[in-house]
Amino acid sequence: MPVNRKEELTGLGFFENHDLYAAIDYAIQKKNQKHIALLGWSMGASTALIAGCEHPAVSAIIADKYTILKQKSEHLVLFSENQGYKLLYIY
Repeated sequence: MPVNRKEELTGLGFFENHDLYAAIDYAIQKKNQKHIALLGWSMGASTALIAGCEHPAVSAIIADKYTILKQKSEHLVLFSENQGYKLLYIY
């Protein structure tokens, strides 16, 4: 399973995007924002990309790369297989 620096399980952005949805909805409902731009790097970039593709209010996404792409890719494959998914991994 993928782990973050604190050795906690992480979904590489897949589960974390729900927190981001809540923040986006807050900005729209409480702050009257009409256009939302997301900025993320490393796992935050993954989270921003997932949420940005699914949430209709997101107008722009700035995503910076993983620090260690090969390692994170391997973690993603292991995590996906543990969830019952099959991924083709080419590096």
